[in-house]
Amino acid sequence: MKLTEPQKKQFLNIVYRHTNPIRPHEAAIVSSILRIHTGEHFWRFQKNVYCPGCRRELTTLDYFLSGLKHHTVDFILKQICPDYEQHGTCDHEADAINVDKIDIVPHGIQIACIVCGDVYESGFYELYAHPGCKGYVIRLSQAKYDALLKEAGLAPAV
Repeated sequence: MKLTEPQKKQFLNIVYRHTNPIRPHEAAIVSSILRIHTGEHFWRFQKNVYCPGCRRELTTLDYFLSGLKHHTVDFILKQICPDYEQHGTCDHEADAINVDKIDIVPHGIQIACIVCGDVYESGFYELYAHPGCKGYVIRLSQAKYDALLKEAGLAPAV
């Protein structure tokens, strides 16, 4: 289902309800790793996802650092700002209320806890948002997408 701009904003409000924003100190770490400032409010991760070991709620930083096991920093930079190499800058502050794109991810996820090292595993992709070229890039499973569309009142009539 392709969303209109007003529907994207409505969907983003639901995403906000289901995610926690990155903490300022975590945003500083992510920015340092990526070597760009991307704006603190752009990074969000699913609420109520807990480490199986220490039971701490996992954060965007847990997710981001776990992603570095599978993706290079350059890959992540290209996901956030494809023209970064050409312009050498990436400023997303002005686009914080837009949805750049919604990616349905067809695989599960593994997130290592930065406190105890235990790994949270899920058969589906948890809700995650990061900066994109024109606003948020939202990544989630098809089932989560369908549930959030329904919650937003945007699900197609059957």
